[in-house]
Formats: sequence, structure tokens, C-alpha cells
Amino acid sequence: MKEFYKNMNNINNKSENEENSKEIYFGIYKNLGLLGVCNNPLEGFPDFKTCSDYMRMNYLPLYTKIKNILIANEQKNTENFPKNYDDEEKENKYTCDDLFAIFLVEMSQKVIPSFYKLILIFIRFYRECMNKLGWEILYQFKDLEDESTYLDYCTIKCGEYLPQISNDYIKHFLVKKCPDFDNNIAVVLVSHFCHWLYKKNYTHMRVNLIKNEI
Repeated sequence: MKEFYKNMNNINNKSENEENSKEIYFGIYKNLGLLGVCNNPLEGFPDFKTCSDYMRMNYLPLYTKIKNILIANEQKNTENFPKNYDDEEKENKYTCDDLFAIFLVEMSQKVIPSFYKLILIFIRFYRECMNKLGWEILYQFKDLEDESTYLDYCTIKCGEYLPQISNDYIKHFLVKKCPDFDNNIAVVLVSHFCHWLYKKNYTHMRVNLIKNEI
């Protein structure tokens, strides 16, 4: 695990070079034997017929988005989600839930099933955290009078502020909600996810996470 933070520092130092950063993230996963192919990004979801309402509420939106992506890809349906927007349009066209689903689908093609399921848990809690803090964060930047704050933030708002919660998520939320989640893995995943958002032009925010900041 010592290599985690050595590599994390390398990511921060080389953050302008997308390929170097991607190599470092996947180099970490490779060293841990986590690279492979999951094949089915719907793997790891609970049985919605028997799970609790709480589980259904937090997992079903992700499941539905991923299923839509798979259907669109299978049918090569260019009119269905996901669309290919220009970089200037991306940040406002995709909701947080869209971005979670896209990230999960991409990762399912690069990691083994057991690690993909861990990433799914990680994203599911990140989503819950953003729903809890999202409107409060947005209020720091604009008046919410015309916003539908009674709805889950992630269902209707873009991903611009997703990196904003990264430290709170690692320090407080994930520890409370899932205390057995390995902190080293969590740091790498949140850094990878936020880096992915930035490089894909889904946010203007950049996040550097190293051990001393957590």
C-alpha cells in the first residue's frame, strides 16, 4: 500500500498529462491484480424485488441509467443516451446520475468483477453523499429560488460540483456509512473519478488528494 501515495503524488505532479495519470491509476490496479473485464456492468446490483426501500432508492437510478446505455450501445441508437456533446455543452447536458453510469460502464470493461462491485458501492455512496450536500453546495454559488430542491440533486443537476464533496466524502461520509471500505482504495477511486470528470470536461474543478490532506 505504500505505493498508493507515491503514485498519488505522481498523479498530482503530472496532472496535465492525461495518459500518464491514466497509466498511474491503472498501474495501481494492475499491481493489485484488479485489471480484467467485468463484462456486465449490471452485476453487483441488489435484487430490487427483495431489497429494502433504502437500497432500492440509492441503486435503482444507477441501474436504470446503465441499462439505458447498454440498450443504446447495442442498438447503436444515436438518438438515445448517451449523446456525443461538444466539450462546451457536456457540463450541463449530463446529470450526475448520467456521469456515474458512464464511469461505471467504462470501468466495467477494465477491471475484474469483484473490484467492479466495490467501485459500484463506492459510487452508490458518493451519489448518496452528493444528494445530501449538493443543494447546499449549489446555494454557495447561486440563489435556489427557482430550483427544484425537493428532487434528488443527482437526478437533475450536472456534475460540475461533484469534486466539491470529495474530501468530506472520504473523511466523514464513507467512514460512517461503510466503515469497512479500505481508505487507501477510497482515496485512489475518488481521485480517479474526479480526474476522469475533469479530463472529460464534465467539471472545471480539479482535486488533488494525498495522504496528508485526508
